Amino acid sequence: MLKVMRDEAAEQSERMDAAKAAAPYVHARLAAIEHTGEMVQRVVSEKPMTADEWAERHADEG
Repeated sequence: MLKVMRDEAAEQSERMDAAKAAAPYVHARLAAIEHTGEMVQRVVSEKPMTADEWAERHADEG
């Protein structure tokens, strides 16, 4: 299939058919996933924090 797809002397339609047929073997499909975790929204501070300030603020999150 790849040989036909790359053959510039072959008909365009024949090359396209070969490319379509070869695609599943060359390119992986993206898997659909279901998000089951909790959605948490964070707000970015306008004032940068030191590492100690950040640790103190987020200590209760474990």
